[in-house]
Amino acid sequence: MVKRSLIYLLSAALCALPACGDDEEIQEVIEGDGNGNGNGDDGDLTDSEVLGAVSVANRAEIRQAELAVERGNAEAVTTYAEMMIEDHTTAEQRLRALATEQGLPVEDSSVSRMLEAQSDGIEILLESLPDAEFDSAYIDAQVEVHEGLLDLIDTRLIPEASEPLIVDYLEELRDTIEEHLETALDVRDAID
Repeated sequence: MVKRSLIYLLSAALCALPACGDDEEIQEVIEGDGNGNGNGDDGDLTDSEVLGAVSVANRAEIRQAELAVERGNAEAVTTYAEMMIEDHTTAEQRLRALATEQGLPVEDSSVSRMLEAQSDGIEILLESLPDAEFDSAYIDAQVEVHEGLLDLIDTRLIPEASEPLIVDYLEELRDTIEEHLETALDVRDAID
C-alpha cells in the first residue's frame, strides 16, 4: 500500500511539470528531446542550472533525512539518514564553493522545479504516514530517488555541463549517490 502510494505520488509530481503537460513533455524534461532541448527553457541546461538542479536535490535529501532521523524506528534507517545529512551537506557546501569560485549563480530550471515537486510530494507522504510505515516508505523513496538522480546525472547533468570543474564535481557526486543507492537497498533488505 505504501509503495503504491509512493509510486503514485512520484508520478503525480512528475506530471505537475511542466504545467501538467503530456507524457512526451515530461519525458523531454527528464531526458531532453534528442535535439539538445529538454529543460523547457532555451535548450541545454547552463552550468548555473546544472548547479541549481543539484542544489535542489541536495537540500531535498537533507530535509527528508532530517525527518527520518526524527521519525525513523529502525537503527539502520536513522543511521542511513544521518549519513545522508552529512554527505549532502558536504556536497551542498562544495557546490556553493564551486559556484562562487566559478562566478556562477545557482539558477532554477524546469529540471530543478521537477526535483522540487518530487521532493515536496515525498515529504508530504512521509509526514502523513503512521510511524509503523515510515521506515519502509522512506527507504523505498530513497531507492527511487537515487535511481532517478543517477539517471539524471548520466543523461542530462554531466552531458550538459560545460565547465570541467563542474563535470568533475558531478562525477564525484555520482559515485556518492551510487553508494547511497547501494546502502539504501541493503537497509531495505534489512528492515523487510
